Amino acid sequence: MQVFLGQYGPYLVSRALGREVRERVREALAGSDRVTLDFGGVEVAAHGFCDEVFGKLAQEMGFPAFKRAVRFSNCSEDVAAVIRYALRERSRSV
Repeated sequence: MQVFLGQYGPYLVSRALGREVRERVREALAGSDRVTLDFGGVEVAAHGFCDEVFGKLAQEMGFPAFKRAVRFSNCSEDVAAVIRYALRERSRSV
């Protein structure tokens, strides 16, 4: 299953949007063992958004399960760096 994050716009910046996207990803995971998150068209993903979606989801699922189930595609290096930071920060709080 694939979730197209570009449908939410080129700037993914708020925690409120992050909560919405996290719910969408949860729904996708309920129907599939693996979900690919496509960042085509996304220029910016802020730390708050990434923490709300990826950090919290990884913490809920467990980091090993998250790594097995979630894939990223069409992700710029800048966006990938913010995602890695959010995940690293959450993993330290466990």
